[in-house]
Amino acid sequence: MMRENKGITLIALIVIIAVIVIVSGIVIAASVSNNGIYKQSKEIQNLFEETAGSVDEKFDEYYDESYSEILGTVQKGETAKRGNRYYNDGDYTAVIPKGFTVSGIDGEDSIENGLVIYQTNGEEVTNWNTAKTTYNQWVWIPVDNPEDMYVYSEEGIALSGDTGVKTNYYSKSVQLGNENISRLLPGDTNGYSEPDIVVGNGSQYDAVNYSTVGFTSLEDMAKSLTKDYKEMIDSVKKYGGFYIGRYELTGTVENPTEKSGTVIKTNWYNFYKACKKFGQNNEKIETRIMWSNQWDEICKFISTKGDKVDLDDSRTYGNYRDSITPANVEGYGSAQITGYSNKWCTNNIYDLAGNCFEWVQGVAYGTRRNLRGCDVGYSGLEGKVSKRGCNFTTNTNVHWSTRPTMYIRAEQKSSLEKLKDAGTYTTKKTTVKDSSGKTVKIPSGFKIASDSATDVMEGVVIEDTNGNQFVWIPSYITGEQHEDHQIEYKRASFSWNVMTDTLNSSTNSYQINYNSSNGNYFTEALPEDEKISIKNNGGFYIGRYETGDSTIPTSSGNSLRTNSSSQTNAVVIKKGYAPYNFITRTNAIARTEEMDTQQGYSATTKICSSYAWDTAINFIQNKVENYGNSSPQGNYENVTKKYIDITGTNQTVASGTQAGVIPTGQTTPVCNIYDMGGNIWELTTEMYSNNGNPYSIRGGRFVDGYSNWPAGIRNTYNDGTYDNIGFRITLFL
Repeated sequence: MMRENKGITLIALIVIIAVIVIVSGIVIAASVSNNGIYKQSKEIQNLFEETAGSVDEKFDEYYDESYSEILGTVQKGETAKRGNRYYNDGDYTAVIPKGFTVSGIDGEDSIENGLVIYQTNGEEVTNWNTAKTTYNQWVWIPVDNPEDMYVYSEEGIALSGDTGVKTNYYSKSVQLGNENISRLLPGDTNGYSEPDIVVGNGSQYDAVNYSTVGFTSLEDMAKSLTKDYKEMIDSVKKYGGFYIGRYELTGTVENPTEKSGTVIKTNWYNFYKACKKFGQNNEKIETRIMWSNQWDEICKFISTKGDKVDLDDSRTYGNYRDSITPANVEGYGSAQITGYSNKWCTNNIYDLAGNCFEWVQGVAYGTRRNLRGCDVGYSGLEGKVSKRGCNFTTNTNVHWSTRPTMYIRAEQKSSLEKLKDAGTYTTKKTTVKDSSGKTVKIPSGFKIASDSATDVMEGVVIEDTNGNQFVWIPSYITGEQHEDHQIEYKRASFSWNVMTDTLNSSTNSYQINYNSSNGNYFTEALPEDEKISIKNNGGFYIGRYETGDSTIPTSSGNSLRTNSSSQTNAVVIKKGYAPYNFITRTNAIARTEEMDTQQGYSATTKICSSYAWDTAINFIQNKVENYGNSSPQGNYENVTKKYIDITGTNQTVASGTQAGVIPTGQTTPVCNIYDMGGNIWELTTEMYSNNGNPYSIRGGRFVDGYSNWPAGIRNTYNDGTYDNIGFRITLFL
């Protein structure tokens, strides 16, 4: 009887909570436009109705993602502790991110006049007199019409350079007072655009500095910038605004701050890196260098709300050579610390006008990025707050700074992103999902690599405690239930190799002829352990790089392996090592099968089977069309090669000239995998019907052309040692 009463009480409680949620959602929906709150309240109601038996667990799970956005509000001086909260101010609403505190200082608590929040990391502020010197500060920029910020293109617009990356969203032109901020399409080098990359002649600026800001390639940078831009737009559309740093950037590149102080002076790439750091430990937000169209919205905000300044004459509220009352305070006309004077502050934002030019992400003429707001050397008439300039991203100047933007994530981070951000190694086999629900299973003792994709189809990279890296290939066994994104684990033919309908009786696999005129064929039985692992885990891992010799990292004085090199050296799967060539197939298998024991893996290391190789190629072809038949991303004779050789020296070898074998990870990755096409052939466990050369090798080599000997091609081999043959390792859970 007691159990029944308890059940009735729980159900009643659920109903009451659901009603409260719905009513609260309706109330907030009435005061928060375009935020989808009523829809979310209905989702909670449905959740309760469907999951009464496990309400506590489901409630907590949903609370973190949606509930706090529906019911939570904070007042002046209060902190958003558990999740994001709303702050209501008359006709306006701002979102206060988790861990931030609404200012308790008079004049800083009005959205129309510039709402200030303090990055307290969940602490309660007990002394507002010292808060300005203690915490980073941000100002909410309300955006009345987010659609005025961007243009949408269904087919997408290609960015500059030859990465092939497209953006569906790009910034609009805008009129700010008398200043016309015109913009062209991304990729158009005849004017201004965003989002875009800066490549100059194709090998300048972003093309050589992408690694400085944490990207694996220029393509990775292009994809990330377009993704960031869309996420910013989505956030503004959902929440009705964004935050900017209250000050020009202070502190250091490694430890930046948003407080009054000495302005950081460095190049655009270091500023980009610094601005990302503010959001690293808070999954509710993202921080970046400001986009140029966000600067436009700031100009609209300060000219139509609060102080309502004149965009065409900034002399009254900025530090210029000709500042006038009330901005002509002692020290004007010379660069000062940011936050120097309240007279250079509008809507609670310091130094937007004058003092320092501020880098943003907009691109100019394919060679430069934008600077906004002008510096102290200008007139406040000529160098008004809306002014746009540009310069080379590698340059620095004592009068150039930047200011970060912070936006609320419109979608909460996936479990995959959270694990990546944490940077921790798993202690057991762990299942995570990307933002679209695609699953990755991570073996014990690995973490998500810092440069991994967070979309499964772009290449999720895991890394062990010694830095060896593998890429997840989602896959399924023929005939088994599977998800749409998974790749069938099977053999395939590419280029001139010919798949036949002849089923080999000894291997139960279809024979693949060398070519249409050669009757010899390749065949391999599906390894039983691989079949079981794929069925149980929904995928496998392939080495991110060709296997390297652990004793020969890239270093001054080192040289590549020779025919006299030891075949017993331990293996590595890292960037910048000598490929493990000059090794027999027998020894390659032995070194591979030792690796899991040497590294203490709970998973099994194996040389690539034809099933693993072909499935990986088909996985890549979801992103890189026809890669199995044409793979110009690799080290081939007929492509230009830019790489770091084994001595650590930068090299450029023109198309038509052989570079020879180069260290691992020096070419262009595809789905975060390097050199499946070119550099050296790679051994597999597949067999060939000719006894003279009974083994299969894959992927071409440095002396070949990328369309004649592409990543998918098969060739034959005996158990000798050669400079152009190595191997690749797979990992099965």
